[in-house]
Amino acid sequence: MSDKLSTLFEQMHGAQPPAPFASSDQVRSRGRQRSRRQVMAAACAILAVAGAGAGWAAIRPSAAPPRPGTSVSPSAPPSAVPTGIPTSALLRGPDFSSVEVEVGELDDQGADGPDWPFAEKSCPEYRPADYPSLSQRRSARAATYTSADGWQAVQIVERYPDAQANILDIGRVLINCRAYAVPDGVEIKQTVVDQGFAGDNSLLIRKQSGRNVAYLVVVRVGSLVSTLSLPGDIENQARSMAETMASRLRT
Repeated sequence: MSDKLSTLFEQMHGAQPPAPFASSDQVRSRGRQRSRRQVMAAACAILAVAGAGAGWAAIRPSAAPPRPGTSVSPSAPPSAVPTGIPTSALLRGPDFSSVEVEVGELDDQGADGPDWPFAEKSCPEYRPADYPSLSQRRSARAATYTSADGWQAVQIVERYPDAQANILDIGRVLINCRAYAVPDGVEIKQTVVDQGFAGDNSLLIRKQSGRNVAYLVVVRVGSLVSTLSLPGDIENQARSMAETMASRLRT
């Protein structure tokens, strides 16, 4: 894992779901649909518990509920998942309309590239073995976006055989580590502000480290999960980046 990327994230934390017998094909199709519904129900349950935690905001999907018979797009089957991440999946300088930034891509790639953005190593309840999707990560790619005055955002794009499972793992870590104190005494609080507003899955998370605030925008499209960390109490700007992130993942 990249020590450089871990340092960047730490810097940011400090910066402000009687008829004839069905055919076999129909049975298999219904089974697949039921499995997808169960996965999404589990995700909603995890995030609902998170929203009920002390100090957490209610999770309120901004999009209209799906019509009967529809479902969230599933991740690609493991056999169809490529291993690399194209440069086009990363944000570009002009995507940051409110600030001029210089793009700096980190060299780390592959399954052992940059750390998982939700690896809360200072949280007493964080154990990597509790998040099974992490061992299935195919590849990861990261970039930094820095302004002339030192403001810096960090993006990590990851590929998983089952990226929905990774979204579930994000929900779990947000429950387990919703509030904790780091060794120097600073209290960390994480709040899910919104979900389901972009891509196949999405989350908007407010992370407070003492008096400093940052926002994390998570967007999934197919087998790709993109996480953008933005320092500062800038919820509207963070939310506005989600659709652009989804568009980049589709290219």
